Amino acid sequence: MPTIDDFKIKPDYFFDLMTKRAVAVVPEEAPSNQEMLGISDEAAEKYFTIARSFLEQHNWFDARDAFMFLTFLNNYVHDYWVGLGIAEQSRGKFQEALMAYIMAEATDPADPVPLANAFQCSAALDEYDYAAYCLDKAIQLCGDSPEHAELKEKLSKYK
Repeated sequence: MPTIDDFKIKPDYFFDLMTKRAVAVVPEEAPSNQEMLGISDEAAEKYFTIARSFLEQHNWFDARDAFMFLTFLNNYVHDYWVGLGIAEQSRGKFQEALMAYIMAEATDPADPVPLANAFQCSAALDEYDYAAYCLDKAIQLCGDSPEHAELKEKLSKYK
């Protein structure tokens, strides 16, 4: 069974990268940390699979650490933020989960799932105005999609 040790980056590699490879960065062409660290998409996918398995096992602490690592690697990957949000929400860390869901919404504004989960976190934090916003927007994004019909039905009960 994978552990969080599977996510370690060797310090020597990191030091070599930072000292021997000067990177000139133009903001709109900035490489992700994944690219700068030389981590392949295949390796990132393996990490993601392990992180998801932590969620499936309800191993919330390792899931949180794994998804934090993944969001560090590439903060533009929607599923990494959703996974982090789920791990934090499952630990009762609603503020942290809410921040992850906000990032998930930013990376894929058409996905109603992060907003549905943000609704739950906002309500738990007694942030009712934001909860109402998330609920309305999540229902709207579900639209008539068969994929989101069950989610829309559940959310509609809160209206």
